[in-house]
Amino acid sequence: TKTAFFVGLGGVFLCATTLQQSFAQQKIPHLTFLRLGGGFLLLALALMIRRESLYLVAALSLPLLLFLAWSARKSQSLLFFFITLMSVGVLLFALASVHTRTYARSPEWNRFEQLLRLKSEFIDYAHIPYNTRTESYFREIGWSENDYNCLQRWFYIDPKIYSPEKLQALVAHFPPTARSWEDVQRAVRTLRSHVHADKILWLLIPLCLGTLLFGVQTYTHLFTLFATGLGALVTVSLLAIFLYLPDRVFHPSVASVGWFALFLYEEPRAPGVGSRYSRPRQYGGFFCVGLTLLLLLIRSDTSLAKILRFSQIVQQENTQLHGALAHLNPQPSQTFVVWGAAFPYEFILPLEHQGYLQNLRILGLGASNQSPVQKRMLNAQGIPDLPRALFERQDVFLILNPERREDIFLEHYLAEHYGVSATVIPHWQEGRLRVWTVTRSQEPPATNP
Repeated sequence: TKTAFFVGLGGVFLCATTLQQSFAQQKIPHLTFLRLGGGFLLLALALMIRRESLYLVAALSLPLLLFLAWSARKSQSLLFFFITLMSVGVLLFALASVHTRTYARSPEWNRFEQLLRLKSEFIDYAHIPYNTRTESYFREIGWSENDYNCLQRWFYIDPKIYSPEKLQALVAHFPPTARSWEDVQRAVRTLRSHVHADKILWLLIPLCLGTLLFGVQTYTHLFTLFATGLGALVTVSLLAIFLYLPDRVFHPSVASVGWFALFLYEEPRAPGVGSRYSRPRQYGGFFCVGLTLLLLLIRSDTSLAKILRFSQIVQQENTQLHGALAHLNPQPSQTFVVWGAAFPYEFILPLEHQGYLQNLRILGLGASNQSPVQKRMLNAQGIPDLPRALFERQDVFLILNPERREDIFLEHYLAEHYGVSATVIPHWQEGRLRVWTVTRSQEPPATNP
């Protein structure tokens, strides 16, 4: 999400700076078209990585587009601006349409796209609860509370139990626009927790203020920066109320205000007669920038400090992961079912030689559930029914987080749908890598969670 966002933001800024230079030069050299083409490629790349991130970039860039339109009007380049804007928009729309039509031609991918959209109503947006008031909705489609809990924790692997039709029947009872005052209060608490946990405002406020004092000289630039900040606040607030606001969305949305402030930076004017506020503005700007650098250096909870600390942790954990997998010695015939984020994927370095992973066959339970890719992986491992394989086969293992009660939910799931009394027991552990097995017992199954 963050990668797509910043790639898209880079595309917007490359196009915007190119347009500004063309407005000032009153001519359109070949380099302008090359740079606009580069900006479009960045926007297209963001679309391919995660299109929702590009939509977010577009929403936050609306004040900048209005500023560019105003600049184009002043330089009598309004026609060129609109032609460029329409061309980029049409090309991106065409790419998105090709993507949609390509997947719609395949019944399997079309079904998966529907399932992916519907599961977000439960997992991502989290506005479909299971309680005494809504229990009847779940009974209509044959779901228990444990089935709901399994879906919430990414175990919606069965295409019959968790079909798009059943999910749609539930979603129909919870329209997105049905929001109460409690939802607004929850959104405010969410925003407050993000601000407190991320600490980004400690850096963003002095950085933006310093940029404003140093180089925002005109009312047009000042209004654009204010509108961008207000637009970011409104955007994250609406997401928190109606959809979902994880930190991977909150952080780039709020941080983008600082990038827009730097984009709107103008060369400071030379002090002249009557410019009595120039020197105080410079002193204020130096103070704000110095304060930002000081906070970056001394505070241990800033983004920079977190990245440095996490980098050290990753290096250490990567070494331990190498050793753990060497001792585990997985075989290609074995299947390791990773439930959600239980496997330490973040400790695999992107540029390292990954031969130590060549025999590790991972089947991830997550957003790819019931996708054609996951089905091919199951077929390659000879697994027609994954839940059954967990308790019947000796070469299928689990990697899960018992702290999230995933083992309890799985045991009740097997009892309800397979009539099997099974227990999830530890099999192997080294460092953060924990492997479990599902053992079938002769006792009558317990079906109540």
